[in-house]
Amino acid sequence: MSKIACKHFAMFSLLSIEVLTSELRECIEQAILVRQTYYHMIY
Repeated sequence: MSKIACKHFAMFSLLSIEVLTSELRECIEQAILVRQTYYHMIY
């Protein structure tokens, strides 16, 4: 792999990791909200 291609690949993977983590964070926040609501319904 050339240096330029390598740099592009590194940037791309960093970008996708950031996107993935933000998606995950939203998912986790949603799950916490659902759990809290469910918890309040029971108790």
